[in-house]
Amino acid sequence: MAYILPRAVIVLIAWGTTCLIMSTFTTVDPLVFYIAGGVWSLVGLVCFGYLHRLRNEEDAQYARSIARAQTATPAE
Repeated sequence: MAYILPRAVIVLIAWGTTCLIMSTFTTVDPLVFYIAGGVWSLVGLVCFGYLHRLRNEEDAQYARSIARAQTATPAE
């Protein structure tokens, strides 16, 4: 939950910004607002999912380098 909550807030801020922009244009159909919310959710999911995957790969690579260093060191 600690991982998801800050990202959800960022997506909600982006959607709120879209809402503020759309409120200046009063002739916009409300369906556009809902589509914008869906797009922001999709963008947030893809972007933060990719960042999560990169972090996991980095952690795995670090663990492999530590294991490699431990096996390369001769036991005394």
